[in-house]
Amino acid sequence: MLKGIAFFDSSQWVADRAHEWLGRWVILQIPADGPLALPPPDVEGVDVVGPGLSRAWRLEAECGLLVVLIQELQNRADGGVEASRTILVTPFRSEAEHALRHLPFDAKILSVEGARDLDTGWQLSRLDDNGQNFVIGCYPRRASADCMASLLGAGGHKQTYSVRLIEPRPVMVSDIGEWELWRADESGNSFLIARHFTQGHAQMQLDAMEAEPARHKQVYWISRAAHSA
Repeated sequence: MLKGIAFFDSSQWVADRAHEWLGRWVILQIPADGPLALPPPDVEGVDVVGPGLSRAWRLEAECGLLVVLIQELQNRADGGVEASRTILVTPFRSEAEHALRHLPFDAKILSVEGARDLDTGWQLSRLDDNGQNFVIGCYPRRASADCMASLLGAGGHKQTYSVRLIEPRPVMVSDIGEWELWRADESGNSFLIARHFTQGHAQMQLDAMEAEPARHKQVYWISRAAHSA
């Protein structure tokens, strides 16, 4: 199940990065009481994630999936508030569908706005009991594909799931991520290459760069960003 996680300066983080994250989302239909199953929102108020009243959660699953859930709110005649739109922020549609299976309430995608489909990465396929093979989707992380296979397989049907890598791997990079990928050249100079939201994404890029023959005179390592310590 998706859970709330603590992170540096949560309210300011959501406010500062609203424009960067918004536009890579899906619109959800959820039960009116769905958010009651979530921890308290990380941020709630006026003009914090765009104009108007809204609340937002940064959520992480045990498999490492990280998403942001935003509810835009509107005032009711009785003085209360109600949700006008629920947004799940993630760059990839496959991860949005993955996230729905972790939410502690039923939800479905109404529309996709900016979250793109992947045709490379970790491809999850299903072999049914009639011997027919179907591609379910591609994921940016092996952990997401494996998690989806486990979630789908828990249904008890006579089907087999398999995961294989389709190159090139999608890389999720952020200027605000908590895990930093560094490089040192042959002269001992250190350079910050990228920041990632998860250690797994940072390791994915490190492995890809070390696999390139031209990189043999350089050393790469991963460290936790100082602002998240």
